[in-house]
Amino acid sequence: MSQVKNFQFQVGPHLKEKSAKEVLFLFFTEVRKIALSKRVLKDLIEKGNLRVNGKVLRFSKHILGEQDQVLMSIPRSLLKEAEEDIDIAFELTNEHVLFEDKHLIFVNKPSGLPSAPSLDPKRDHMYAAVKRYLQKQSPKEEIYCGLHHRLDVDTSGVMVFTKKRSVNKGIGNQFEFRQLQKNYLAVSYKDAKPPEKSFWIDNYLGRDKVAAEKKQLRICSVSSGGDPAKSFVTPLSADEILSKGSFSEKVISEIRSGDLVAFEVKPKTGRTHQIRVHLFEAGFPIIGDAFYFVDRSNAIDTRLHLHAHQLQITHPVTEEKLLISAPFLANQSLAVL
Repeated sequence: MSQVKNFQFQVGPHLKEKSAKEVLFLFFTEVRKIALSKRVLKDLIEKGNLRVNGKVLRFSKHILGEQDQVLMSIPRSLLKEAEEDIDIAFELTNEHVLFEDKHLIFVNKPSGLPSAPSLDPKRDHMYAAVKRYLQKQSPKEEIYCGLHHRLDVDTSGVMVFTKKRSVNKGIGNQFEFRQLQKNYLAVSYKDAKPPEKSFWIDNYLGRDKVAAEKKQLRICSVSSGGDPAKSFVTPLSADEILSKGSFSEKVISEIRSGDLVAFEVKPKTGRTHQIRVHLFEAGFPIIGDAFYFVDRSNAIDTRLHLHAHQLQITHPVTEEKLLISAPFLANQSLAVL
């Protein structure tokens, strides 16, 4: 038996103008139900395992066109791992569902749970949890679940999934062209004097070169070669942020005393780690974000206090303006999966 298995398909209209990596991810996770992460697919592409229209393609960001013929070779060892049952660490229940109709489902993701398949094919993730929930609701039907955005593994809050392919374009365009509004909550240490009024953080972000050499995904502001990143930041009082979630008594007490500071952040761009880097470099490292600062010996809380509080979006079918809010849950964290 060959050590690889070949998968061949033609790019349909719903997949055109997406990168090769994205098309393959959607094909394997949604069509073939095989949990291969984007990182694994990227590595395989760069090794020459992908052919498009008969030619080897090693650039994972190459945009595919409608009717392109795709042939992908996957090592059988990877398939065996990916097809094994994942270790279920999170069960999505009605209390996590913020809004649902026959087209969309909005959920409150806990801190510590990946949004999508990760490097470990056995690790649970929100996408799988939503699919399990939908299948449980309709056990005799073939369910569909579309993933259109992600939150960092340690960031909690609102995520939206599509339940029908027909609404993918309507949702996808709103994310791609920034036609929606995301509101985040953050609680930070105070290494600088916080402004009394709302302020903008507007700069360019890119990979930290030293961290990149160590194969770490660490982002920082750069003077050239980065991507524009813009965030609108508003200081919040203890009472204001307490009204948006069940923050611990210690956190609220230290906001009142001035030892901590709370913010509402509205990102106008969607760069990797944007809010974490913007606040850290402004002198306000987020509680629990050990990746961007040396954690304090008297750390208040180990979970990341960054929360996707609201998502304002237009319903792709009814055209109704939806404002979906998710409360911050201090005790809802999956630190180890």
